[in-house]
Amino acid sequence: MDSLIDRDLAALWHPCSQMRDYRAFPPIEVVGAAGCRLHLADGRRILDGISSWWCKALGHGHPRLRQALHDQAERFEHVILAGTTNAGVVGLCERLLAMANGHPPRAWGASAPPGRLPGHFGKVFFADNGSTAVEVALKLAFQAQAQRGQPQRTAFAALSGGYHGETIGALSVGDCGLYKDTFTPLLFPCAMLGPLPLRRGPEDPRWLDAAAEWP
Repeated sequence: MDSLIDRDLAALWHPCSQMRDYRAFPPIEVVGAAGCRLHLADGRRILDGISSWWCKALGHGHPRLRQALHDQAERFEHVILAGTTNAGVVGLCERLLAMANGHPPRAWGASAPPGRLPGHFGKVFFADNGSTAVEVALKLAFQAQAQRGQPQRTAFAALSGGYHGETIGALSVGDCGLYKDTFTPLLFPCAMLGPLPLRRGPEDPRWLDAAAEWP
C-alpha cells in the first residue's frame, strides 16, 4: 500500500510550493495540534511558527473556540447572508465594530448617516480570505466613485513592497515579483508609492505633513 506521502503527492497540489521539491523534502505529516505546537506522525512536537498562515492567533484547540464551533454546528453550519440574518452574525458584527472604533467611538464625521452605528467604521462585510477581502475593497472603492458620478476614476495606488494576496486584483496592487511576474499580462496598472516616512510622534515636525519626504 502506498504511503501517505505517496498518496499526497499523487492527489494534492500544495499551495505556494514547487511540487517537484516535495520528493527531496517530503511534507511533514501532522496528526494533531494543541496551543502553539503541531504533533507529527513520528512523535515530534514542533512550533507552528507561521501560525498556520497567520490564522491561529489563539492557538490550536482553544477550548472556547471548540465549544463555540460545536454550539454553532448544533444550530446550523452555514446559511447564505443574502436575504437572511441570524443572532450570531449580528452580534459578531457589533463586537467587531466596537473593537475597531474604540471607546468612545472615533468620529465618522459631522454625524453618522441614518441607520449606521457611530464611529469611523460603520458596517462589517465578511470575506473568507485575505485575497477576497482585497478584491472587495477594490470593488467598493470603484463603486463608491461610480455612484458619485465619477466612473472614470479607475486608478489605484499602493505602497511598494506590499503583499496583498494572489487573486488578480490583489496581485495588481501588490509588489511581490515572486508571485506577480508570471501573471503580469492579466493585471491592471497600479501606481506604486515609496515607503511612508517614519514619524515618531506629535513632537516630530513630520507628524502633520510628511509629503515632502514621500516619493
